[in-house]
Amino acid sequence: MKLNQYVSKQIILGIILATYAITAYDLHAGAADEAFAQELIDKAERAKAQGYTLTQSQAHFSAPQAQKPVKKQLNLAKHRKIIEAALDKEIEFNKTHYVFYTAIPFARVTQDVTRELYKRTIGEKGALKDNAFQFIRYTYKDPIFNKYANVTDFIVEQVKKYGMINKTRNPDIHTILVSTNIAIFGNPTLTSESSYHFFGVQAQKWAEPKREFLEDSLKAFDYSTDFIDELLALSELIKTETADLFQIFVPKESINQIGYLSWTRGIPFDEEFISKLLKRTKLELAKISGQVIRDTIWNFIHKYENNDPQAINLSKIILENAPKGAYHLHPFLEEQYEKNPASLPHINFYQGRLLVTNDFLLNPESGISIFRYTTLDPLKEEEYKTKLTAIIERMEKEKQDRLGITVPEVTPEETKEIELLQQIKKRIEDARAAGRELTVPAIQIEQIIKNIMTPAA
Repeated sequence: MKLNQYVSKQIILGIILATYAITAYDLHAGAADEAFAQELIDKAERAKAQGYTLTQSQAHFSAPQAQKPVKKQLNLAKHRKIIEAALDKEIEFNKTHYVFYTAIPFARVTQDVTRELYKRTIGEKGALKDNAFQFIRYTYKDPIFNKYANVTDFIVEQVKKYGMINKTRNPDIHTILVSTNIAIFGNPTLTSESSYHFFGVQAQKWAEPKREFLEDSLKAFDYSTDFIDELLALSELIKTETADLFQIFVPKESINQIGYLSWTRGIPFDEEFISKLLKRTKLELAKISGQVIRDTIWNFIHKYENNDPQAINLSKIILENAPKGAYHLHPFLEEQYEKNPASLPHINFYQGRLLVTNDFLLNPESGISIFRYTTLDPLKEEEYKTKLTAIIERMEKEKQDRLGITVPEVTPEETKEIELLQQIKKRIEDARAAGRELTVPAIQIEQIIKNIMTPAA
């Protein structure tokens, strides 16, 4: 039987919607999601009432204008364990660091290879010793990450060239800038700018890591690219329906060097600039559609490229304010966001942009800690790690043979001792990852093992 065109379209639409419902989880927040969101809001309000310094996510939860959108977030109950672990980390680091969230899909193999090659080539330094550092870019000492002395220089140069931060005209933006939220459910109503949505809601159509990223990493550390196909094949073992969630902690004294307060597309969050761009006397971002924002931005870009006087004058707002520290995150987060979040009408639209530099975001000794949260099945993860280690050991041998490096042989007795130390170290790491409080002797033993297993400089 031949279906008419109208019926065929309806069936196709139904299949698409059904597929989305299966692969992208629920279309609406369930009762368990809302109940968990309310728990988080209640905890934040109790912390505030008791006089505690709020974490960034607690500050967001406590703002009345954020609570309704937070309670509409999907899959909260499904990801409860990860969310709670991330929020506990915020409390742990709250006095010394600011937190930023981003989500990255399909890149785990490249991240793990880069981290392991760094440890083998440079050493297990800084936060790497505590398993508290992930690489979110993959080339060692790449000159592109030395281009800007600080984030203010970056903003000024980009706005002079393009009128605003413009990743379409400048593809390097994707490499040197990390888009982040400043709370775990930041940008709750603008899903295209929400790290949590990208991690926990939006289904990811699986893809291999980018071959060129992995190849660049291997070359940067002088390892053979002959192993790339084997490494890429490991991605089949770690398929998940989500991206990985990354939690980046930046020391408070360093944040103004590499981060700035931003709006969509990395545009500095300047209320005067945004109001004039959108032609609003009163800025109410919640009432402006994403399509209107996108169209307005593109219109501005075209005008600026054609030397339109109004567009040029508008860009001068950012050029004048950036050197004055108007977009610095430290004063904003400390004095406004954490202390008086209810007074911020745009709290659901703030973002942070982090400049990737060799000295900070790619340096495990910078004081920055980066944690990765994954929905990967633990058994699959263990299998993946075993196979990855085996490949890297062969890569190491190839490099040593190629460069004529002689490594002293390890005796069977020494091998047994190393294995025992590694087992003890893993048990301690597993206990910490499970959220158990370590005893003082366990912490001391962990430090002794690190000292023994860290190669001499």
